[in-house]
Amino acid sequence: MNSHITMLGTQCHGLALDKDGALYVIDQWHHFVKRWSQREKDDKIIAGINDYGTGLYQLKTPILALVDENFTHYISDSVNNRAMKCLNDVIEHTSFDGVNNGS
Repeated sequence: MNSHITMLGTQCHGLALDKDGALYVIDQWHHFVKRWSQREKDDKIIAGINDYGTGLYQLKTPILALVDENFTHYISDSVNNRAMKCLNDVIEHTSFDGVNNGS
């Protein structure tokens, strides 16, 4: 078991861990949340696609991520003043600001 993860090109501002041991890294500089798992070959961006912005699949300065037992991701999107709910692997996003900004 490799207990060392090198995150090149990532500005880590926060971490979350799911029940299977996958690590979620909050990158405020690049405006995304990325998952590293020992079961997957590569890391995967799970929120914050296509640069920063106000769209439903975009973030601007995420500051906190939580993962529940069903692998639903909750992300605070600070500059957009909203919390995001991302179902497993970016299948569906919901904004908790009362407005769905984007498609």
